[in-house]
Amino acid sequence: MRLEPTARSLARRFLLAVGLTACGAGPHPVPAAGAASTRGAPVVLVGEVSRARVLAEAPGWAERFDEAGRTLDADAVRAWRGAPPGTHVEVVHGTWCGDSKREVARWWRALDLLASEGAVPFTFRETAVDRAKRDPAGHTATFDVRYVPTFIVRRDGAEVGRFVERAPEGLERGLGALLRGERTGVVSARPEFAP
Repeated sequence: MRLEPTARSLARRFLLAVGLTACGAGPHPVPAAGAASTRGAPVVLVGEVSRARVLAEAPGWAERFDEAGRTLDADAVRAWRGAPPGTHVEVVHGTWCGDSKREVARWWRALDLLASEGAVPFTFRETAVDRAKRDPAGHTATFDVRYVPTFIVRRDGAEVGRFVERAPEGLERGLGALLRGERTGVVSARPEFAP
Protein backbone atom coordinates (compact mmCIF):
# COMPACT_ATOMS: atom_id res chain seq x y z
CA MET A 1 0.00 0.00 0.00
CA ARG A 2 1.42 3.40 -1.01
CA LEU A 3 0.74 6.42 1.21
CA GLU A 4 0.12 9.77 -0.40
CA PRO A 5 2.13 12.66 1.08
CA THR A 6 0.11 14.91 3.28
CA ALA A 7 -0.03 18.67 2.85
CA ARG A 8 1.95 19.02 6.08
CA SER A 9 4.77 16.70 4.91
CA LEU A 10 4.91 18.49 1.55
CA ALA A 11 5.14 21.85 3.32
CA ARG A 12 7.97 20.55 5.54
CA ARG A 13 9.91 19.31 2.51
CA PHE A 14 9.43 22.65 0.77
CA LEU A 15 10.58 24.64 3.82
CA LEU A 16 13.60 22.37 4.25
CA ALA A 17 14.60 22.85 0.60
CA VAL A 18 14.16 26.63 0.85
CA GLY A 19 16.14 26.75 4.10
CA LEU A 20 19.03 24.72 2.71
CA THR A 21 19.20 26.88 -0.39
CA ALA A 22 19.16 30.11 1.61
CA CYS A 23 22.03 28.88 3.80
CA GLY A 24 24.29 28.08 0.88
CA ALA A 25 23.64 24.36 0.52
CA GLY A 26 22.38 22.93 -2.71
CA PRO A 27 22.50 24.27 -6.24
CA HIS A 28 22.08 27.95 -7.05
CA PRO A 29 20.77 28.60 -10.52
CA VAL A 30 22.71 31.15 -12.50
CA PRO A 31 20.58 33.33 -14.75
CA ALA A 32 21.66 33.97 -18.29
CA ALA A 33 23.12 37.37 -19.13
CA GLY A 34 20.47 39.97 -18.59
CA ALA A 35 18.15 37.61 -16.75
CA ALA A 36 16.09 39.10 -13.98
CA SER A 37 16.07 37.94 -10.40
CA THR A 38 13.27 35.63 -9.34
CA ARG A 39 11.26 36.01 -6.15
CA GLY A 40 13.60 38.69 -4.75
CA ALA A 41 16.67 36.45 -4.86
CA PRO A 42 19.93 38.21 -5.73
CA VAL A 43 21.06 38.06 -9.34
CA VAL A 44 24.08 35.81 -9.70
CA LEU A 45 26.28 36.94 -12.59
CA VAL A 46 29.33 34.81 -13.37
CA GLY A 47 32.43 35.30 -15.47
CA GLU A 48 34.40 38.36 -16.42
CA VAL A 49 32.12 41.34 -15.81
CA SER A 50 32.10 45.08 -16.30
CA ARG A 51 30.88 47.70 -13.88
CA ALA A 52 28.17 48.72 -16.35
CA ARG A 53 26.78 45.19 -16.51
CA VAL A 54 26.76 44.72 -12.74
CA LEU A 55 25.11 48.10 -12.12
CA ALA A 56 22.49 47.40 -14.81
CA GLU A 57 21.64 43.81 -13.86
CA ALA A 58 22.29 43.34 -10.14
CA PRO A 59 19.87 45.10 -7.77
CA GLY A 60 21.32 47.10 -4.91
CA TRP A 61 24.69 47.81 -6.47
CA ALA A 62 23.85 51.30 -7.76
CA GLU A 63 22.90 52.44 -4.24
CA ARG A 64 26.21 51.16 -2.84
CA PHE A 65 28.09 52.90 -5.66
CA ASP A 66 26.40 56.20 -4.79
CA GLU A 67 27.15 55.72 -1.07
CA ALA A 68 30.82 54.94 -1.79
CA GLY A 69 31.14 58.25 -3.60
CA ARG A 70 30.21 60.10 -0.42
CA THR A 71 32.54 58.22 1.94
CA LEU A 72 35.65 57.41 -0.12
CA ASP A 73 39.02 58.25 1.50
CA ALA A 74 40.34 60.19 -1.49
CA ASP A 75 43.80 60.87 -0.02
CA ALA A 76 44.36 57.15 0.62
CA VAL A 77 43.29 56.37 -2.95
CA ARG A 78 45.69 58.96 -4.39
CA ALA A 79 48.49 57.06 -2.65
CA TRP A 80 47.67 54.08 -4.90
CA ARG A 81 49.69 55.92 -7.54
CA GLY A 82 52.75 54.50 -5.79
CA ALA A 83 52.04 51.04 -7.23
CA PRO A 84 55.23 49.81 -8.93
CA PRO A 85 55.20 48.96 -12.66
CA GLY A 86 53.96 45.45 -13.39
CA THR A 87 51.18 45.56 -10.76
CA HIS A 88 47.94 43.78 -11.63
CA VAL A 89 44.81 43.27 -9.50
CA GLU A 90 42.44 40.32 -9.86
CA VAL A 91 39.09 41.32 -8.38
CA VAL A 92 36.84 38.38 -7.52
CA HIS A 93 33.35 39.16 -6.24
CA GLY A 94 29.81 37.85 -6.05
CA THR A 95 26.88 39.93 -7.25
CA TRP A 96 24.84 38.14 -4.56
CA CYS A 97 27.22 39.20 -1.74
CA GLY A 98 26.76 42.20 0.56
CA ASP A 99 30.50 42.54 1.28
CA SER A 100 31.15 42.57 -2.47
CA LYS A 101 28.60 45.33 -3.00
CA ARG A 102 30.26 47.49 -0.35
CA GLU A 103 33.93 46.96 -1.25
CA VAL A 104 33.66 46.73 -5.04
CA ALA A 105 31.64 49.96 -5.08
CA ARG A 106 34.54 51.61 -3.20
CA TRP A 107 36.99 50.05 -5.70
CA TRP A 108 35.05 51.52 -8.63
CA ARG A 109 34.95 54.96 -7.01
CA ALA A 110 38.70 54.74 -6.39
CA LEU A 111 39.32 53.87 -10.05
CA ASP A 112 37.18 56.84 -11.11
CA LEU A 113 39.19 59.18 -8.89
CA LEU A 114 42.53 57.90 -10.23
CA ALA A 115 41.33 58.16 -13.84
CA SER A 116 39.98 61.67 -13.31
CA GLU A 117 43.34 62.85 -11.99
CA GLY A 118 45.57 61.10 -14.51
CA ALA A 119 45.60 57.35 -15.07
CA VAL A 120 45.16 54.10 -13.17
CA PRO A 121 48.75 52.92 -12.48
CA PHE A 122 48.01 49.18 -12.65
CA THR A 123 45.97 46.72 -14.68
CA PHE A 124 43.02 44.74 -13.36
CA ARG A 125 40.36 42.18 -14.22
CA GLU A 126 37.00 41.70 -12.48
CA THR A 127 35.41 38.28 -12.29
CA ALA A 128 32.04 37.49 -10.74
CA VAL A 129 31.62 34.06 -9.19
CA ASP A 130 28.71 31.91 -8.08
CA ARG A 131 28.15 30.95 -4.44
CA ALA A 132 30.66 28.11 -4.79
CA LYS A 133 33.28 30.75 -5.83
CA ARG A 134 33.51 29.43 -9.40
CA ASP A 135 33.35 31.08 -12.80
CA PRO A 136 32.76 29.37 -16.16
CA ALA A 137 36.19 30.14 -17.61
CA GLY A 138 37.99 28.94 -14.48
CA HIS A 139 39.86 32.25 -13.91
CA THR A 140 39.42 31.96 -10.16
CA ALA A 141 40.20 28.24 -9.76
CA THR A 142 43.93 28.87 -9.36
CA PHE A 143 43.49 31.70 -6.84
CA ASP A 144 41.99 29.66 -3.94
CA VAL A 145 39.25 32.20 -3.31
CA ARG A 146 37.23 31.26 -0.21
CA TYR A 147 35.56 34.59 0.53
CA VAL A 148 34.36 37.44 -1.64
CA PRO A 149 35.31 40.00 -2.46
CA THR A 150 38.97 39.12 -2.81
CA PHE A 151 41.39 41.59 -4.40
CA ILE A 152 44.56 39.72 -5.39
CA VAL A 153 47.57 41.97 -5.98
CA ARG A 154 50.14 40.49 -8.35
CA ARG A 155 53.42 41.92 -9.44
CA ASP A 156 55.15 40.60 -12.53
CA GLY A 157 52.86 37.55 -12.43
CA ALA A 158 53.41 36.58 -8.78
CA GLU A 159 50.95 37.17 -5.97
CA VAL A 160 52.21 39.61 -3.33
CA GLY A 161 49.05 39.81 -1.24
CA ARG A 162 45.29 39.94 -1.09
CA PHE A 163 42.55 42.00 0.48
CA VAL A 164 39.75 39.68 1.64
CA GLU A 165 36.18 40.87 2.41
CA ARG A 166 36.99 43.92 4.55
CA ALA A 167 39.67 45.29 6.87
CA PRO A 168 39.63 47.59 9.90
CA GLU A 169 41.56 50.26 8.01
CA GLY A 170 39.20 50.05 5.02
CA LEU A 171 39.76 49.16 1.39
CA GLU A 172 41.49 52.41 0.49
CA ARG A 173 44.29 51.98 3.05
CA GLY A 174 44.42 48.17 3.23
CA LEU A 175 44.55 47.57 -0.51
CA GLY A 176 46.75 50.63 -0.93
CA ALA A 177 49.45 49.13 1.31
CA LEU A 178 49.47 46.01 -0.87
CA LEU A 179 49.53 48.01 -4.10
CA ARG A 180 52.50 50.09 -2.98
CA GLY A 181 54.40 47.05 -1.69
CA GLU A 182 54.37 48.26 1.93
CA ARG A 183 52.60 45.09 2.99
CA THR A 184 52.36 41.47 1.81
CA GLY A 185 50.12 38.57 2.73
CA VAL A 186 46.44 38.82 3.59
CA VAL A 187 44.72 42.02 4.66
CA SER A 188 41.38 41.16 6.26
CA ALA A 189 39.23 41.53 9.35
CA ARG A 190 38.47 37.80 9.29
CA PRO A 191 39.84 36.12 12.44
CA GLU A 192 41.51 33.24 10.58
CA PHE A 193 43.78 35.77 8.84
CA ALA A 194 44.84 37.58 12.03
CA PRO A 195 48.62 37.78 12.48
